[in-house]
Amino acid sequence: MKLSRRSALRLAGAATLSTAMAPAVTGCGPVTAPALSFGAGWLSNLTAMLAADLLIENGGDWHEELVGVWASWYDGALEARREQADQGYPYYSKSIYGAALPPAAMFRCAKDAGEWDPRMDRLIVLVDGGAQRVVFEAWAWQALTLFTHQMTTGKEGDDLAAYQTLCNAALTPSGVEPNTSRTDSGRAELLSYKARSGSVEMVRSTDGEGKQHVQVTAFGIPTGNGSPTVRSFELPEETAPLLPA
Repeated sequence: MKLSRRSALRLAGAATLSTAMAPAVTGCGPVTAPALSFGAGWLSNLTAMLAADLLIENGGDWHEELVGVWASWYDGALEARREQADQGYPYYSKSIYGAALPPAAMFRCAKDAGEWDPRMDRLIVLVDGGAQRVVFEAWAWQALTLFTHQMTTGKEGDDLAAYQTLCNAALTPSGVEPNTSRTDSGRAELLSYKARSGSVEMVRSTDGEGKQHVQVTAFGIPTGNGSPTVRSFELPEETAPLLPA
């Protein structure tokens, strides 16, 4: 499907109306996405696929670097760092990536100094001028990466830019706190949040063999019949998040 940048922007702005009438999608089978590495550069890879703008890279104090229109985000970023430290994630990336539309700033947190572990890393997305945030556990950002990779892979030039615009508006959190829930066993989990052009629902489940599957529903990317786009992924075993003990 050929998608122009103007069409992507039109979809991003109109998706909320179209998804109000969108029926639920069932019976969506697993998707085999092209090979994708979840190495140390997973944050930069994800933001590149979303065409986010780089704010800081490798150094500098956040208070000094978050200047201009982003200066007001510092207090929110500091509060988010403290919150993550209290939860056992005291180490954060010095690189912060920002998306201009919708306005959001992203960084990652880890448990161990200098040891980025894709099974445990968290993605923190600041919204609403830094006043609110969405925390993506490892399973959630991995699924988000797989979804975005599948939507943009094989695209070039204006076609790629159009899909990046669509994914940015439909997947990047925008202005509200998320809803999360988890079973007592930890074998199933839900994360839902609002994006600029519609909501996103992510559901993780664990099968009898311990393999983890995630279904992503993006209401801001309607299909031809007006239904939301739904994709299901099996997380790679070498990077799949660890279940709670």
